[in-house]
Amino acid sequence: MNWYSLDLGWQESFKLAWEAYCMGSIPIGAAIVDDLGKVVGTGRSMQFEKDGPAGQIYGHKLSHAETHALLKVNAFEHPNIRQYILYTTMEPCPLCFGASLMAQLRHIRFAALDGVAGSCSLNDKSEFIAGKAIKIEGPFDVLADYAIAVQTVFEIGRNYGTERLLEAWAKDHPKGVSLGRKLFETGALDVLKQNGAGVEEVYAFVVPLL
Repeated sequence: MNWYSLDLGWQESFKLAWEAYCMGSIPIGAAIVDDLGKVVGTGRSMQFEKDGPAGQIYGHKLSHAETHALLKVNAFEHPNIRQYILYTTMEPCPLCFGASLMAQLRHIRFAALDGVAGSCSLNDKSEFIAGKAIKIEGPFDVLADYAIAVQTVFEIGRNYGTERLLEAWAKDHPKGVSLGRKLFETGALDVLKQNGAGVEEVYAFVVPLL
């Protein structure tokens, strides 16, 4: 799957995920695309950063990519928001799924399943949520393995509950976890980072290895 053939929402999400990786935060990115195909809100995780743009949450456990994107799109200013699509590189957690629901988004596309915190299964767990008729799409094959490979490299380097995470992710995306382990051993992503590579170059390097 060629980078330039990806939907704009995917391109923006993965660009932000790579930015998060380079900044030392969990490599998850999100973008909201309106009913005309325009990106109207973006965000990335910033949990481990000590500084950030005004109005953004950083250095906090609630600093999630989807939350940042959603806060930039106010339903009161976007009457067609129910027709917008939230793109995210990882299946939303309870916080971000709930925030999407309450922000009045009704369409979510996620690249990779998250066997630890992923919470799209909440979609039919209550009458209130089910009544919102949220359309959920994901995972997306190559995008999923790419996202998990980058996340695996990050989590091995962070060394915090790593094996529990990787074992859970490997149930759904074994190729992504396996490649991530190899990429960590070779240090390839950090070489790309040090060389100032953009996400297009990183994607072009990683995907053929899957």
